[in-house]
Amino acid sequence: MNTDSFKRMFRLIDCARRNYINHSWGDICKGKSAGKLSSRHIYYLTLIRQQLPCNLNTVMQITGLSSSAASTFIEKLVQAEIVTRKPNEEDRRNVQIIPTPETLQIFQEVDRRLDRLIDFLAQDCTPEEIEAIDRTGELVCRKITMNRHWIEENSAPSATPAGIRYPIQK
Repeated sequence: MNTDSFKRMFRLIDCARRNYINHSWGDICKGKSAGKLSSRHIYYLTLIRQQLPCNLNTVMQITGLSSSAASTFIEKLVQAEIVTRKPNEEDRRNVQIIPTPETLQIFQEVDRRLDRLIDFLAQDCTPEEIEAIDRTGELVCRKITMNRHWIEENSAPSATPAGIRYPIQK
């Protein structure tokens, strides 16, 4: 079974998505404290967003940061008003890390821009090609979701952080 084109597609999509997010982030956040984030911190913040609700342990798992480094990272985000800490009424040690409404608006704009990029890339496709891409995308999402435990257990923290919760597919 030859999966070379799939591997190439996966890498191209990941690289293009990260680059596009970083460029969009900088454009959207001009003059805001969130605009000063490094590409690595934008990536970490994107992971945090996917893990909501999130606490410091989750940040450590998904980023591969040590307790000290994760705590410092979150403190910088709190000081920059990018995230807030929300105490857990039931467990005071379990403080939730939550993006601010402004940060969530930034993510919504990034999502809108990514959607426009995808629409642009798809504009020259035939209806049959779109249908094939859609079917393939659904299959890949289903396979990733079905195998997420294996992926998490066999991933290096720096490559694909363990602990990522995958959205439920329709």
